[in-house]
Amino acid sequence: GVDGCELHAGHGYLIDSFLSPIKNHRTDEYGGPLEHRARFLVQILEEIRRRVGDDFAVWCRLNSTENREGGTTLDDCIAAARLAVAAGADAVHVSAYHDPGVATGPTDSYAPQIPGLLLDNARAVKDAIDAPVIAVGRIDPDAADAAIADGTCDFASMARMILAEPELPNLLAAGRPEEVRPCVYHYRCIGNIFVRGQVRCAANGSVGREDELVIGQATSPRSVLVVGGGPSGMEAARVAALRGHAVTLVDAAPRLGGRWAYAAATSAVNADLLRWLEHQLALRGVSVRVGERIDVDAVLASGADAVVIATGARWGLPAFPGADLPHVHAVDDLGAWLLGDEVVGDDVVVLGGDLPGLGIAERAAADGAHVTVLEPSDVFGLHLGLPGRWRRVHDLRADGIVLAGGAEAIEITPDAVRWRDLDGDHEVPANAVFTTLDADPDTTLADPLRAGGFDVSVVGDAAVGAGLLEHAMRSALETATAL
Repeated sequence: GVDGCELHAGHGYLIDSFLSPIKNHRTDEYGGPLEHRARFLVQILEEIRRRVGDDFAVWCRLNSTENREGGTTLDDCIAAARLAVAAGADAVHVSAYHDPGVATGPTDSYAPQIPGLLLDNARAVKDAIDAPVIAVGRIDPDAADAAIADGTCDFASMARMILAEPELPNLLAAGRPEEVRPCVYHYRCIGNIFVRGQVRCAANGSVGREDELVIGQATSPRSVLVVGGGPSGMEAARVAALRGHAVTLVDAAPRLGGRWAYAAATSAVNADLLRWLEHQLALRGVSVRVGERIDVDAVLASGADAVVIATGARWGLPAFPGADLPHVHAVDDLGAWLLGDEVVGDDVVVLGGDLPGLGIAERAAADGAHVTVLEPSDVFGLHLGLPGRWRRVHDLRADGIVLAGGAEAIEITPDAVRWRDLDGDHEVPANAVFTTLDADPDTTLADPLRAGGFDVSVVGDAAVGAGLLEHAMRSALETATAL
């Protein structure tokens, strides 16, 4: 019932263990020179072709490189590709692998952080074989079109982007690229493999739960009021509108995005997601009112049949000496810098090493500051999938940002931050301090409404504190599909 089959001969799996010179130490007809190491692949392809005939598409995926000393080289890949085509492969899918003992390996090979990292390798293979070549590795649709047009490859393979937006090919074919939900490259999908978890997506809460989170049409359309215009509120409004409800979204800020607007100012992919959500609200007919702070009386007067509270968390200041100094900023103070023209200090200390803190650190370093991040635990980027976390930590340190784990801040002075770890007390210069540690659910609107017996649902950080994007999108979808 399928149209074709890819034989995976890369990424450290069984066939690759024969192809890789660093793994294959055999001395029989399956070891030694490339022609012998490829014998296992060739025999499998020949037998598959014998069984399926000539009118069924079969191709194979190969490592174009294996990023470690003594591993597969591009020349090895080209030689193996020629043998695979001769054995019956209709195309070659050009990927890469790495030393599995190196944490950043996945993001330097088959799931690159750098867009189009493997395109040159795909071109080299295409120039050497008489068969179509499939390229892979963070290739967005525009880049894919360009690569196909200039002869780099014949097809572009997408995985993370298709998880974030399963309808991507159909939307592109229909001429509606603005409706494609972007991947934010949190590596949650790949990261869950490392912990033997179900596939998930930070930007798309339905991934892995498509059978239970079915949007569908509501049997009884209702009037729905969503309070809060961050990702959770926007996603709840989008899905509720898709279900046929009449949806109004109200936010106190003069623009949509909530605190995600700060995240969007630190990352292009975050900005892409914000634009997508804004477009979806317009596309689905959601009535949006910004710059309007709504209270309990206004909710009751709205006439809504159901209310979704998405007011986020209350991000406070730490309870130790110096937290009230003027150069100490909580999350809600970020707008003057990230969205305005305020200049950050030369010496910046960030308290908290999860995604908000890392985003601030990265942006401050890009602005020329010396940055230190103090994280009480030993984990940075907790809400990233493991490969993304390893990549982010590596890159931040490579950019000169100091990441101190197991670090407890104990005092802020006018020009420094004192902190403590297992090695004792330390002090780092600081003329700007940003704290991302203290987040409590904002229940100021939900609690009195619930007490009054009103039908209220709470989503995102308003429910859990710092659940960040993944929880925001998932909880909004869960809530809206149940309305």
